[in-house]
Amino acid sequence: MAKIVIKVKGVIREERELTRVATAIGRTSENEIILDNPAVSRSHAAIVRKGDKYLLEDLDSRNGTFVNGQRIQRHELQDGDSILVGKHTLLYVDHQNSSSENSFHPGHSGTFKKERPGAQLEDIPSNAEAPSRAGHVEEDSCGTTILTSIIKQPEGYLTVLSGDLSRTKYHLSNTVTILGKDDNAEIRLTGLFTPRLVGVIHRRADGFYIAPSGRNMKLNEVLISGKQKLMDGNIISYKEFSFRFNHKES
Repeated sequence: MAKIVIKVKGVIREERELTRVATAIGRTSENEIILDNPAVSRSHAAIVRKGDKYLLEDLDSRNGTFVNGQRIQRHELQDGDSILVGKHTLLYVDHQNSSSENSFHPGHSGTFKKERPGAQLEDIPSNAEAPSRAGHVEEDSCGTTILTSIIKQPEGYLTVLSGDLSRTKYHLSNTVTILGKDDNAEIRLTGLFTPRLVGVIHRRADGFYIAPSGRNMKLNEVLISGKQKLMDGNIISYKEFSFRFNHKES
């Protein structure tokens, strides 16, 4: 199974298997991979599984997401890719789909052969993005900056209008909410030909955005192409399923 190896100042801090269809990366507790550093946006990036591939998408972060030294908006991950988020290096490991002899092997003192020159940690200022509220900043024993502040995130709800679902309303409390047939989807859609990933709703500081994975997802009866910001009263539909979006619980 593919996984992410998290390194700080060259030291491996954690390994996380990518068991979900979408894995959110950011500064706050709503994310699956939490990077407590002011240079990391609250909702910074997401890794989305499509078949046996994983796509890394930058969620319009302020300081950007870099793969092997190059700033990216969307990137299909390959075994051994080095992802830079703030001051954190995330190494993508997927030996099952590896085709390179330069893959990352944790047993070699955390060294990584494939990483190429590019944006260095010093290029991203640690105070590049200030929190929305006053907070306390300190460093842990390994030099990782820890930001402790209470960040108010937007609220969002989906009310089920049609379709056979287990609930009538969904609170969009995660940074990334998955719609699809996958067992890990927060909004699990049934149907013989329903794909594992139909679409993703991103929760950001300025609101909620929906992005389809394929065809047939509509917003207010119009096919969605690309990422769209959700507004109160918007109707999201996919085949026989439909939902109404609101910022407040009705």
